[in-house]
Amino acid sequence: MPLEEYRAKRHFDRTPEPAGGGGSDAPLSRFVIQKHRASRLHYDFRLEMDGVLRSWAVPKGPSLDTSQKRLAVQVEDHPLEYGDFEGTIPAGEYGGGTVMLWDFGTWEPITDPAEGYAKGNLKVRLAGEKLNGGFALIRLKPRDGDKHENWLLIKERDGYVRPLSEGDVLALDRSAATGRTMDEIAAGTPAEASSGAGEDPSALPGATVAPSPEMIEPMLATPVETPPEGDEWLHEIKLDGYRAMCRVRGDDVRFFTRSGADWTSRFAALVPAVAALGLEDAWLDGEVVALLPDGRSGFGALQAELKLGAAADITYFAFDLPYLRGYDLRAVALEARKELLGTLVGVAGRVRYLEHHRGAGGEFHRQTCAFALEGAVSKRASAPYRSGRGRDWRKHKCRLRQEFVVVGYTLPAAGGAGLGALVLAAKGPSGELAYVGRAGTGFSAREGAAIRRALNALSVDQPPVGDVLAKDASGVKWARPEMVVEVEFAEWTASGVLRHASFIGIREDKPAAEVGREVPVDSALSVAGVTLTHPDKVLFHEVGVTKRELARYYERIAEHLMPHLLNRPLVLVRCPHGTEKACFYQKEASQGFPRGMRTVPVQHEDGIVNYALADTIEDVIGLVQLGVLEIHTWGSLADDVERPDRIVIDLDPGPGVVWDDIKAAALLIRDGLEGIGLASFAKTTGSKGLHVVAPIVRDGDWGAVKEVSHAFCAAVAASDPKRFTINPLKSQRQGRVFIDYGRNSRGATTVAAYSSRARAGATVSVPVRWDEIDAGVRSDAYTIKSVPRRLSALAEDPWVGYEQARRPVDDRVRNTLGLL
Repeated sequence: MPLEEYRAKRHFDRTPEPAGGGGSDAPLSRFVIQKHRASRLHYDFRLEMDGVLRSWAVPKGPSLDTSQKRLAVQVEDHPLEYGDFEGTIPAGEYGGGTVMLWDFGTWEPITDPAEGYAKGNLKVRLAGEKLNGGFALIRLKPRDGDKHENWLLIKERDGYVRPLSEGDVLALDRSAATGRTMDEIAAGTPAEASSGAGEDPSALPGATVAPSPEMIEPMLATPVETPPEGDEWLHEIKLDGYRAMCRVRGDDVRFFTRSGADWTSRFAALVPAVAALGLEDAWLDGEVVALLPDGRSGFGALQAELKLGAAADITYFAFDLPYLRGYDLRAVALEARKELLGTLVGVAGRVRYLEHHRGAGGEFHRQTCAFALEGAVSKRASAPYRSGRGRDWRKHKCRLRQEFVVVGYTLPAAGGAGLGALVLAAKGPSGELAYVGRAGTGFSAREGAAIRRALNALSVDQPPVGDVLAKDASGVKWARPEMVVEVEFAEWTASGVLRHASFIGIREDKPAAEVGREVPVDSALSVAGVTLTHPDKVLFHEVGVTKRELARYYERIAEHLMPHLLNRPLVLVRCPHGTEKACFYQKEASQGFPRGMRTVPVQHEDGIVNYALADTIEDVIGLVQLGVLEIHTWGSLADDVERPDRIVIDLDPGPGVVWDDIKAAALLIRDGLEGIGLASFAKTTGSKGLHVVAPIVRDGDWGAVKEVSHAFCAAVAASDPKRFTINPLKSQRQGRVFIDYGRNSRGATTVAAYSSRARAGATVSVPVRWDEIDAGVRSDAYTIKSVPRRLSALAEDPWVGYEQARRPVDDRVRNTLGLL
């Protein structure tokens, strides 16, 4: 579309829009999305191509949800200068209304752009302020009466996907260029006078209007042996100081410890710096530290500085923002909270923003240890802020350090007023204190004398721990278990005692009742009695779903899953390294499969294949341990594999097919099956299409069932050949639904109901009711996280009556299809 059409529609003496004519010297191609409030609100999606901005009007705007296929109507090309336009087009002029630069950035092609544009399948990767990652523009087949070419704008599956249930990107309603709202642009408010996009919490998905809480308990990290991998994780340096929640109410700034104690007086040196930020009404989460000359934080140095009161040289590193200016942000994704926090707090001064690194957790951990830091904290980017300990935050230390309760001390061998060693304990699994050893180094003579005086005030006659051996109790002065200290040590012995323990400092911020032995949880895990090694290994990298989470999913839905697996030969999709690397199909149940898992031998032309059978949920969890991400089943049972018990029709959309065509095909097949005397049930595939399943009596062989399914599908396709086809050639599937009867061949399989799919998003194949199909449920609508919620909310199984609906594929059926 030449610029003549663009210019012909506009009077440049009346509108501030550019006439165009200039070129671009930029090394990368630009993209622009302009929010346009004209006769109807819409978004204009523009890509720099061939010296102009190719343009599409998107009525509903772009989406980060892959299930959302947004109509994009191609309009006239615009000049490159239009990519900088934000303002108001006068009423009465073409497109009159307010225009916002909603997003902008650069784009690069995923496939050849000229060829993709010409063929109507253009795939690009955006790098913008709001939109990032892959998007596809798919041209639809023209229909009678179309004035413009209609396309679909669809999010590609990658690490930037966000389901609508987790927030709509369109809620970010300020200009990416000036920070102004549509009303501010319409009113002509200067950009510098705007309230500022970067500091506005109202637009964040999940933000709710609420008064400032009196107290917010901090979110805590779970200790792990190895850091998580994947771009879903943000990694921060683990600081060596006091965790502190900071509440701001106007000029009133207060600091609270992890247990809720008010330590404002101890951190008085920080109060003016926080007040100077002008936060008005906020809660910050962070750590108070003392910085050493080399830039590291040191707990011993912090204790020394705190003795100086308001003159203390201390720093507050803020790393989270659970509340701001009338909005509770705890349901907002961590990444968005940190982005907002970064606009409020700088990276220098007494109060600093703690920066993070995305992905490559193992390398980040190695670097922190190389610089002699304490360790790192890994946080899930999409996680809400949940008080208490959880697995969305994980800490991994370079050196073994933790807190213990002091239950006594010994005298120094040389005599004097100091200490020989501190006697330490920690709560065990039963909640009772257990002896863990001694720390005899790390304190100066002065510190030792002060600690000894404090412990003398807590003196008791009997040991507070009941399992201490006589040799360990020799010469000990016992004390009530109230003092908490931090200790560094080399390792735990087999008997649960510390080796080479050294005192770091007293932890006045942590009550003794909360101190227990920290045990990393990564080494192994038991789910349904099956041991999972490396349970925190990420299997679905785009969304950060781990082996543990997949196993727990199957455990939770076992009663729904197992009826679809029992006594059926299985074909498995194994992804040992998750979705990020290559997967493979496996038919033969080889060495390494779950112990005791049954198999069934099936004769094929090239030999016998021993197929696995899943009799129990333990078998399924054992498959997860092997990296199985998809479970496919035969259409017959193991006791007689030659007699199928179902007909499966797979609906697969070709390029350019809209969901309404898939839905229409499914409903047409349902009605057609009913017409030949067969009941049918529907399920999503977890991919692009749908499955229609008809339960049948096991009285025919594979040849007979395939013949019937072929004839039926051919009749359906012939009823509307412009929309449907049974031809498997891709060249014949453009704009049509492929009706695949091939699942009814001997040896063919279908993904099992409630099985995960080895696809971005950890989607699941899910049985659904026909009224849900009619309502437009999408094939990738459900994931391993949403299926348990769906099942708990259902009044009855979506396939209720399935077994009772079995019908024979008899001569009446064959006669109806013209096979007799």
